[in-house]
Amino acid sequence: NWKAAMKICEDYVFIEDGVEYRDWFLPSKDTLGMLRVFRDEVGGFSEAVYWSSSLDQFKNAFELNFEDGFPLRREDSVLRKVRAVHSF
Repeated sequence: NWKAAMKICEDYVFIEDGVEYRDWFLPSKDTLGMLRVFRDEVGGFSEAVYWSSSLDQFKNAFELNFEDGFPLRREDSVLRKVRAVHSF
C-alpha cells in the first residue's frame, strides 16, 4: 500500500564506495512522469504501475502507469511497485 511504499523509500540505504546514502524518498507523480520520459537512461523500470507521494484532496495517492503514462488516484489498499529517488 501507499504508506508501506513511503516507508520502504525512507528506510532504503544504498552504499557505494563505502558511502551510505540514506536520503531516499517516494517521488511525486510529476517526478515519476519525468522518470518515465527518461526511463531508458535511468534504467530499472518495468511496464508497471508505481506509487507516487502525491495525494488528492481525499488523501488518495496517485500512481503512474509506466505503460501509458497516465496518473490515476488509488485507495491505499492496492499493491503497486515502488521506486525510491534521491536528491543531488
